[in-house]
Amino acid sequence: KNSEVTASLASAQPKSDRAASAAPEDPGSSDAAASDAVSSEAAAPAGEAMTEEEYANKISELMTGLQEEATAVQQLDPSAADYNEKMIGLVDGLNNAFKEIAALTPPESLATMHDAFVSASGKMDEATTLFKEGLAMDPAAEAEAMQAKLTEASQKYGEALQELQSALMTMGTEAGAATSSEAAASEGAASEAAASE
Repeated sequence: KNSEVTASLASAQPKSDRAASAAPEDPGSSDAAASDAVSSEAAAPAGEAMTEEEYANKISELMTGLQEEATAVQQLDPSAADYNEKMIGLVDGLNNAFKEIAALTPPESLATMHDAFVSASGKMDEATTLFKEGLAMDPAAEAEAMQAKLTEASQKYGEALQELQSALMTMGTEAGAATSSEAAASEGAASEAAASE
């Protein structure tokens, strides 16, 4: 059953993420890196909107830790005696990284895109709960219910990763469009000021 969980998690991870995370890594070091990323503070005080640069840098930092956790999930040995404990720890680490991303205060220009991060975080939180419930079940007595719970958890995990990836792809586009419209607005204001003089 453990190998099915790991396989379904690996298949839930977007292909581009799987390719990027193909290099072997020590799962112990990814735990430390992810907890460092999760415990680091945002560039702007809580509630104060970050600049686009601060926001992009923080997202990049958090994504590094998140990617390391996702890689460690893929590399987890389903036959290991401590599989459930390690899986729960890794899923908790992923969930914390998603929550930290969702907790950032984006600049106005990226607010719509940030909503996708918040939605992805909610799905990851659901996946985490489902994984914990499924892994707590007795595989001998509740095999079918356990598999159903873990399959649903894997689907939520996949949806969360897809939303996150989609938001990351649009992040540069929205930031570029906002910068262009801000530049056009300031050019227009400068032209009006020059014309009134």
